[in-house]
Amino acid sequence: MPLDTTPLDKEYYINALKSMIDSCFCYSYGHEKGSYGYKEYILPYQNDLGKKLFEKTYNDHLKTLDGCSVEHDTYEDAEGCIYNTIIRP
Repeated sequence: MPLDTTPLDKEYYINALKSMIDSCFCYSYGHEKGSYGYKEYILPYQNDLGKKLFEKTYNDHLKTLDGCSVEHDTYEDAEGCIYNTIIRP
């Protein structure tokens, strides 16, 4: 059951879900339903958004990843963490 959130809170969770989908895509955790990344990192957002809004956001955002690839090791922060980048067509 979704939390009783304001529109601003919902927008926050929608953006956080999209970011998590991108991260799972970018770091090979799996963003597809049934994958480790989906079950562990993406699906929990359903609790915040409710099933209908979660499914719509998830499906709409997956379309934005069509044709995308990942460039590895594109940035290193001051602590030595290395990041990947999604390359959009």
